[in-house]
Amino acid sequence: MLYLLTLFLGLFLLVKGANITIDGASKLAKRLGVSELFIGLSIVSVGTSLPELVVSVRAAVLNSGVSISNIMGSNIANLALALGLAATVHPIHLENSSFKYELPFCTLLSIVFGTMVLWHTPPILVRWEGYILLLFLAAFLWYLYKMGTKKTVHLETENDHKVWKLVMITALGLAGVMIGGDMAVKSAVKFAKAAGITETLIGVSAIAIGTSLPEIVTTVTAMLKKRSSLAFGNIIGSNVINIALIMGVSATIRPIGLDVEKPIVDVLYMISLPVFLLLTMGERKTISKGMGVLLLTSYTFYMTYVFFRG
Repeated sequence: MLYLLTLFLGLFLLVKGANITIDGASKLAKRLGVSELFIGLSIVSVGTSLPELVVSVRAAVLNSGVSISNIMGSNIANLALALGLAATVHPIHLENSSFKYELPFCTLLSIVFGTMVLWHTPPILVRWEGYILLLFLAAFLWYLYKMGTKKTVHLETENDHKVWKLVMITALGLAGVMIGGDMAVKSAVKFAKAAGITETLIGVSAIAIGTSLPEIVTTVTAMLKKRSSLAFGNIIGSNVINIALIMGVSATIRPIGLDVEKPIVDVLYMISLPVFLLLTMGERKTISKGMGVLLLTSYTFYMTYVFFRG
């Protein structure tokens, strides 16, 4: 009962925090005169990527292979699960810049990262590869800087809110998302163990999806409020941050190996997801409900494969 209570409390904080985050981020974008896409790519995506940062850097320090697999699993869950669920709620309409720049950049970065992982036998990420990923991060930050200096909407003057208040509200929401997600995952694992569920099943379900819960709930919440730019910006920004920042920093701390001997399926699936989006959206630049169903179906097959792989 205690595990169930903490699970529900964690889910409540998760959902409430996501609502506060989306509302605060939308108001902050209007107040600063920038697009919601910019806020999603920067503030929201960095906030929701903090769990992956903590897990991966800690794993790198402890010389654990969970770092790479955590990032690959998180990026896969972001695109297939989070974006898939969001698209089934409401079709996601992309801005021109997302289709021309952000999604292709995410695709290229995924290909480079995947090639680095498979380049070595056994799979490993070495320091010089970490520095290359940090160069991608520098390019992404420069792109965000150029986007942020380009005012896309009128500054909000009526019912004016101070910027620091909106930043605090958004940060409070992100804190609720992270704390709630952590509580939900830990209590779910404890409940599953108490119920006699195998550790393998727990690993490919609660733990694998756990670090992506902030992105999943925040993205779905954004689509419930019909904030496509925030939803897509959060996912793409998070995936870029996961690889360029988290893997870059982790690899420069020390070379990191992978706890899967032949991650060919994982790498190919991770790369195929953004490629699939680029090829299927068409001129309308829309992720339809049908595409969302396809993403969710592919994720179900992938998780089944991971489960039976052991």
